[in-house]
Amino acid sequence: AGPASGADRFCYNELKGDRMVCVMEWRKKGVKSSIKTSLPLKLLKLLMKEKINELTVEDAEKRLPAVLRPVLMPMIRSYAKAAGVAGVLFAPYYIEGGLKGVISADICPGNREKTGWDREDRTLIADVSNIVQLTSERRAAFERSRRSLDWFRTLFESAPDAYFLNDLKLSLIHI
Repeated sequence: AGPASGADRFCYNELKGDRMVCVMEWRKKGVKSSIKTSLPLKLLKLLMKEKINELTVEDAEKRLPAVLRPVLMPMIRSYAKAAGVAGVLFAPYYIEGGLKGVISADICPGNREKTGWDREDRTLIADVSNIVQLTSERRAAFERSRRSLDWFRTLFESAPDAYFLNDLKLSLIHI
């Protein structure tokens, strides 16, 4: 997705405790890695206003409550400088109603080819976020089903009495 968007870096970020952490990325040759960089979840929630969010440092300042700007803007500027980010486009993904991660695309300082995001970029990042969300939900449902089956099997096989299962035609399924 990174090359298709013209971004310098495309990241998969996961919620780990109270921080959003970059755990996987694609990046252009010569672009600094952002693996293991993180932002506090509370700060991210202040900056996240929509399903698709486009931010520069200046945009971040506008989104923050005025009372928090003196404390948070130095942190944001420091993060942007350390990570080499001039602009970011990001979309959160949720599992079972809870925020689980963010898909993000970065433009780094010095990128003369890409200065902002267009509708196609927004569509791409929304699609990637939706795919991650659906895949994660399916994986979580499969794991719940497997645990339920394991629990039922253990209960059935360790029962002190004889039990059997049959279908609607009274054919034995399990003894």
